[in-house]
Amino acid sequence: MTNSEARKRMQAQNPPESAAPIDGSPSPASVDPATIPGPYAANLGDGANGLSEAEEHDAGHPNTAMRRCSICKREWRTTRYQQEKEARPPAYTPVTTADLLSVNPRSFWARVEKTNDCWEWAGQRTKGGYGVFKVPSRQTNTSAHRIAWALSGRPLDPGAELDHVCRNRGCVNPLHLEAVTPRENTLRSIGPSAINARKTHCKWGHEFTPENTYTPPGRGGRYCRACRSERDQRRKSNAA
Repeated sequence: MTNSEARKRMQAQNPPESAAPIDGSPSPASVDPATIPGPYAANLGDGANGLSEAEEHDAGHPNTAMRRCSICKREWRTTRYQQEKEARPPAYTPVTTADLLSVNPRSFWARVEKTNDCWEWAGQRTKGGYGVFKVPSRQTNTSAHRIAWALSGRPLDPGAELDHVCRNRGCVNPLHLEAVTPRENTLRSIGPSAINARKTHCKWGHEFTPENTYTPPGRGGRYCRACRSERDQRRKSNAA
């Protein structure tokens, strides 16, 4: 008789009462329901201890957690890495006024060429032409005109943006800057959104009046109702 056959015969004669998990964690039968983490320990129950199979698994495996969809009530498990990732702070936090004031004024203004009109930034610039300067408290580059605005003692409301009234992106003169909303700043620019917003007629000559303008809900933009009506009529005539 081989060793494996002898082992099988001994196991058949003396079966274990409850098999413990290989990783040393407690078996589901020995888990106290009060120690189950998660908000669903009280209302989920289909096992011997009033626990679902997933909750019994989580009780013995602390590296996973139980989640449940509020719509379809489907359960799934998330790993500890996913939990830590969700608990992390956002990757980017806005630069505050206190961060801007941590800049050395002498080092900053040394990179500015002041004239009677615009104050040209002589330091590093972005591809778009805006000046940038490193903020020591954040160890990251920030717009130079925002730093100049803060160093001049002007407040900037959260969510507001600075618009160059002189239309010179390299200017850091606080007198040439104006605090506006993001929407106003976009409409003042020369981008596609601003160009289309300034149009008073569609490309076929129909005026954008309140009665002739359609704005899709939740999407933004605008469409000419007369053009849509003509397109629908052509479609119906082609189908007939």
